[in-house]
Amino acid sequence: MMTAQKQMDPVNPVHNTDTTAAGSRLDRIYEQDLRSFVADVVREMTSGTRKTVPWGEYCRKWFDTYKKPRLRPNTVFTQEVMISKWVIPAFDDRPINIITSEDVQKFLNSMADYSKAYVRDIKNLMSQAFSSAVEDEIISKNPMKSIKVFNPATREVERKVLSRGEQLDIIAHIDDLKEPHDRAFMAFLMFSSMRPSEIYGLQWGDINKSAMTLEIKRGLTFAHGFGIIGDTKTTLSKRIVPICNELAHYLFAEGMHTDDVWVFTRMRQYATEMHHTQASATRMWKRIKACIDVHGMTPYSGRHTFATNMSRSGVPIKAAMAVMGHKDERMLLRRYIHSDSSDITEAVNAVTQFIKR
Repeated sequence: MMTAQKQMDPVNPVHNTDTTAAGSRLDRIYEQDLRSFVADVVREMTSGTRKTVPWGEYCRKWFDTYKKPRLRPNTVFTQEVMISKWVIPAFDDRPINIITSEDVQKFLNSMADYSKAYVRDIKNLMSQAFSSAVEDEIISKNPMKSIKVFNPATREVERKVLSRGEQLDIIAHIDDLKEPHDRAFMAFLMFSSMRPSEIYGLQWGDINKSAMTLEIKRGLTFAHGFGIIGDTKTTLSKRIVPICNELAHYLFAEGMHTDDVWVFTRMRQYATEMHHTQASATRMWKRIKACIDVHGMTPYSGRHTFATNMSRSGVPIKAAMAVMGHKDERMLLRRYIHSDSSDITEAVNAVTQFIKR
């Protein structure tokens, strides 16, 4: 009996591979390759024909063998840039066994002007490579593990959280936007807890209009200008999201083309509608900002504002975690719930009133 051939995806050729089977085969090939590489190094070091292995050579082998196959498609591009632009060039052809904690710190100091989170991610990636070299007995200790090594970056990336007045002003002007998709996109930012990648990745088949809910099944992120369809950020990110009446008003409005596959598309002039690319998503956001005052927000601000609104309105932390798709309340409190001067004033007044009882 003939089996049906897998349909190729002309838009996203990265998805044309049977990732489960191919990934397993690649894992075996990569692992054999690295084991052979390490065996050669050890043999050469033992015989005296080779003193050590260059940092860049080992780092590339480690990343392609052990790190890359475990990454989600939408994360591969980001970490590939980190490994190619920063981690490998940091020491490049220098023998891995002579790299010291001082060398590592000097490299990190050169990145002090970058965001603290970005330097942290590069530091972690580099430390994993050194730890692998320790396990392979190429070096005796990881220079990143020294108590002296620290992250010198101080710049924190703060997400804009809208005040109540700013939110009301934006909501009042959503109807001023000319395109139905622009109005719906702003409605998602104002009335849902969804990440921009979850909004871009939404398909009409994920929406249950009668139940007024939608299911988050995937994310659409951007790398090198292309839209990458991948899994959600975490397992808990796959969740059911209620559709409030305010959001439904714009989501099911005339002109939203519910017969398409994707809720948000980048073009209508061709026979086949397609999901957003980085350029088309940027154009949409510029079009929105040119039409209404968004008060300095970005597409990421909506999720942070929604989380802060839940906190201010007394939503229990467990319920807020479910709405946001988080398993760790510390992440929610640290990164998504913001306080302003009015929150602090209310907290002080609440304590004062408690004392006066």
